[in-house]
Amino acid sequence: IFKEIILADYSNVSSEGATEFIKDRVRDIDRLTNDVSVRFFGVNISCAQCHDHPNVTDWTQARYYGMKSFFGRTFENGGFVAEKEYGQVTYKNTQGDTLKASLQFLEGDAIKETLSNWTDEKRKSEKALLESLKKEKKPVPPPVYSRRSRLVEAGLAEGQAGYLARAIVNRLWHRLMGTGLVEPLDQMHGDNDPSHPELLQWLSLWFIEHDYNLNGLIRGIVLSQAYQRSSAWESAERPAKHLYAVANIRVLTPRQYATALLMGVTSPSDWQNNPDPSSPQHEESLKKAFKDLSKVRSWFERPTETFHFSVEEALQLSNGEEVQSILFDSSAVGLLNTLTEERDLDHCIQQAYLHIYHRTPTEEEAQLLKSFLNVGKETFPTQLKSMVWALLTSPESRLNH
Repeated sequence: IFKEIILADYSNVSSEGATEFIKDRVRDIDRLTNDVSVRFFGVNISCAQCHDHPNVTDWTQARYYGMKSFFGRTFENGGFVAEKEYGQVTYKNTQGDTLKASLQFLEGDAIKETLSNWTDEKRKSEKALLESLKKEKKPVPPPVYSRRSRLVEAGLAEGQAGYLARAIVNRLWHRLMGTGLVEPLDQMHGDNDPSHPELLQWLSLWFIEHDYNLNGLIRGIVLSQAYQRSSAWESAERPAKHLYAVANIRVLTPRQYATALLMGVTSPSDWQNNPDPSSPQHEESLKKAFKDLSKVRSWFERPTETFHFSVEEALQLSNGEEVQSILFDSSAVGLLNTLTEERDLDHCIQQAYLHIYHRTPTEEEAQLLKSFLNVGKETFPTQLKSMVWALLTSPESRLNH
C-alpha cells in the first residue's frame, strides 16, 4: 500500500484509488511532505521547516527539505498526479542564505542522483504534451527517473525500513490497545523512548521478515493476553495506560458507532435466516442495513486523546429528527417490530440484549427492564422504543471496552 500510494501509478489497475492520497495534497507540497512523514514513518518534521528542531537533533532544516525534495517535482495535471524529471527545491536557512536541498531520507546520507539535461526545447515539448493530455483527460506517463520512486526505495531499504515498520506497528497497536507503544504517534525519535522498546523492536522485525503481513500482525496482537484483558479493575488505583495491565476503554470511531447503531436496529431474522456471509441474501441484508451509513456517521466526532462527548451528539441522539427517521422507522421491518410481536417479556429483553450487546442481561438488568416494560398495551410500544434507545446510546454501545 505504501508503494502504491507514493508512486500514484495510474497504469496499475490494482492500485485504483491509491492516487487520491497525493492528489488531495499535491497543491501544498509542505503538507504532503509532513503527512507522508507522519502517517508512514511516525515522524512529524513540520517544526524543522523553518529551523532545526530544538529538541530532536536528527530533525534538521536540511533534513526537512531533503524529504520535501522527494515531492518537489510532483504536480497536478488535469486532475491527475504527475511528476517531472527536473526541478530543485530551495530554502532559506536561519541566516537568510538560500540553499539548494539535497535528496535525503529521515536518516542516512544524501541520495546521489544523475541529473538529466532538460533543454528549453525539451521543456517546450513537455508543456505541449501536458496541455494535450489535460484536454484529453488522460494521466501523464510516469517519468523515466522518479524521485518518489527513490522515496519508496529509501523507505523500504534495510535499516531505514524500520521507520515504516515501526510506524505501522505503533499505529496498529494504538488502534487495538488504545494507546501506542510510542506516544504521541508522530513523535517516534531517539529522545522519545517506547514504553516497551523490546516489544516494538521484535514486532517490527517480525513484520519486515514476513513481508509486511498485516493480517498476521493483527492476529498476533488480538490473540495476546494483553489484548484480551478485561477493562474492569477492582482495586482503587487503575494502572497507567502504557502498562497494558488492564484493557483501555476507547471511544468508537464515527464509522464504528454508526455501524453498531444501524446493525442494532435491524431485524434479528435478517441474520438468523441467512447465516452464510457469502450468500446473496446476506449481502442484500448488509446493503439494506448500511444504506444510511454515511449520514449516521456524520453525527459523531472522531475521537482524540482528549475527547469529550459533545452537546451536539447528545441533542442529536435525544431529539434529532434523523435519529427517529433512520433508526426508528416504524415502516421498516427491524428490531422494534420483532420485539413488539414478542409476548414474553423475559424473552423480549433477552433478545434485545443479544442483538445489541451480544450478551444476555444480568438478573438485575432483566428485573429492572421487566418492571419498565410491564405496562398496558397502549404504552408498551413507546416503552419498548425507549428501552432500545437506551441500549443503543449507552456507554456499553458507545465505547470499546
